[in-house]
Amino acid sequence: MIGALARSTFDTSLILGLRLLTLAGSLILLTHLMPPAIYGPYAALAALATLLGLVPTLGCGYLMLAASAQGREAVEDIWCGAWPASLGVATVLLGGFLLLAHALGLDLHLSLAVTLGLGLIELVMMPLILLCSWAHQAHHLVARGQLLQWLPLGLRLLALLPCALIDSLSNLEAFIVGQVLAAGLALFMVLGLTLRGLNLSSTPRRLSFAQWRKGLTYCAMHMVAMNPSEIDKIVIAKVASAHDAGIYAITNRVLGALMTPVSALLLAAQPRLFQLNSHSANQSQTRLVRLLALFSALGGACAAGALAIGSLALPWILGSSYSETATLAPLLACAALPLALRISSGTILVANGQPERRLVFEMSGIPVLLGLIIWLVPSYGLSGTAIALAGAEAFMAGVGWWLVFRTLRKQANAEDPCRRR
Repeated sequence: MIGALARSTFDTSLILGLRLLTLAGSLILLTHLMPPAIYGPYAALAALATLLGLVPTLGCGYLMLAASAQGREAVEDIWCGAWPASLGVATVLLGGFLLLAHALGLDLHLSLAVTLGLGLIELVMMPLILLCSWAHQAHHLVARGQLLQWLPLGLRLLALLPCALIDSLSNLEAFIVGQVLAAGLALFMVLGLTLRGLNLSSTPRRLSFAQWRKGLTYCAMHMVAMNPSEIDKIVIAKVASAHDAGIYAITNRVLGALMTPVSALLLAAQPRLFQLNSHSANQSQTRLVRLLALFSALGGACAAGALAIGSLALPWILGSSYSETATLAPLLACAALPLALRISSGTILVANGQPERRLVFEMSGIPVLLGLIIWLVPSYGLSGTAIALAGAEAFMAGVGWWLVFRTLRKQANAEDPCRRR
């Protein structure tokens, strides 16, 4: 099991490594295109779009993973109901995104074209690409599924390059037009590769009530899981200056990029976790969970060390206007270990058929995060953002792993009544 997991993790890591390089290139170009005072509001708007963009998937990716144990036909059945439902929900949600962005004041520094472009990419195109990726992962093609998620990032990076040659007053407009065109091309390519490569039918059908209910539970869980990673940027943009919000957002993105090995491990293990959950609790399941706990902790510790050690290089890479990242990065590194443990515990609970438990511990962490941000940031500035994130992640990681081991213990006791006390 360890060897198969290692091979799958290695293959997935290669793809995610490519994704990491692409994201790094995009971040560097964006920081040279936008000063912190513009990047902060842009990152907050992008975070809102990313968060709402999880809704059109309707949790169908997890439904396909769970159905993979039943065979190819079960996966195809969900796919045929997922893509038309996704398009319908995305169309309605796009208008809501524009209204919400205006109500929150996130579009004050950005034009309507930028807001609309981000909405089209994150709410309409990316959910369909994610569904295609999940379809591949449900067929145990995890690395290929991740490659499909990289494709729009790669094309969007290429579209970003010409912006450096355009006058700064029109950079943002040209940037968003190029991003929309690149994402549209990626969607066309991904759909072709999925329908032909997996030989999937595209005949639309309606999802059953049970699929809607379970899918929306997974969707809510996924949104809550993303909240600590995105909502902080939105709130900090409101309670701190636009400049500080930009410094925090870019440093947080660097931290997220350094979590790539942990993401690769969890993605590689996810199909195996779902398969083990389709049978009764056993030693293989417990052993895999313990391995994930150990390797997630190691990955988080390595990410923390890399961010702290590499902090002095950030102003040189991102530009002199982002010089404060060198001070913030070592503080933000304290959040890396609990972040890795929080993500891994949530993945295990979902694969174990307990998405509502992930909802519980991550929803309980959101008020902690928001409360710490509102309390600390006005008084301590950028240092307060790091303390708030680390404190909230540590709280959620502790509760998450307590729920994981409690669930496994209950399953073991139910299977072997002699172990009950």
